[in-house]
Amino acid sequence: MAEREVAKLIKAWWNRFEPESLFIRTPLSGGWSDEETRREFKATGDLMTNSPSFPFDVEVKRREGWSENTFLAGQPCPVWGWWQQTQRASWVSRREPMLWFRHNRRPWMVLLRDCYVSGLFLGRKVESLPPSICSQCIKPVGNGCVCTVPRFGSGTLGKPFATWGQELMAVNYGGYLPVCFMAHDIMLIHPLRFIRGSEQTPTGPPSACPVCGADSTRVRGKPHTYRRCSKSCGWHWGDEEIPSRNPFT
Repeated sequence: MAEREVAKLIKAWWNRFEPESLFIRTPLSGGWSDEETRREFKATGDLMTNSPSFPFDVEVKRREGWSENTFLAGQPCPVWGWWQQTQRASWVSRREPMLWFRHNRRPWMVLLRDCYVSGLFLGRKVESLPPSICSQCIKPVGNGCVCTVPRFGSGTLGKPFATWGQELMAVNYGGYLPVCFMAHDIMLIHPLRFIRGSEQTPTGPPSACPVCGADSTRVRGKPHTYRRCSKSCGWHWGDEEIPSRNPFT
């Protein structure tokens, strides 16, 4: 199954940082009725993990019936619905949305939040990573690392496979603009790069409604952190800065 394939890839990647971490397909995916339970067991997406540091909520889609060219052009496509689903799950888990998707016999592509990627990688250098850990042997430098030339973290994501701006005005992609990378390129980057400085969850309301894509608006008489959909889909962000409930309900 696609979920097991992605779990194996992510495990091999993340074990460079946490060798004991496990990743498995979420049993009864979508059938966990209690949000608090799903959050505690990290069972909101298609994969579960025992990693305390893994910042992502992963959704996996291996489907036919969609055009890669249509997707890259920012036109209406099932991928945008999958990205909305990924965002909804991430709000429950308080983790970063990560969507893996592909056709059969095609390489995996990955969607991440554009603002998350920019916050982690923009202007950062290899040397800005924790200098006490060698990313080559995953041991403390000077206390276990025996590498001839210790590597303090590694890699930069470089140029994304696809980005969008005005092209997505005609589609509902949810509350967060995505950026697309080839999964292979992400797997080349040491996991530390995705943790350093990461908030691991959005802490403020999105500027657009993650349900229907309309603008989110302030409400008179409510705290500045309270937002609601400017249309009538019913979405709102609660009074708390970091909501204790699913803001999609």
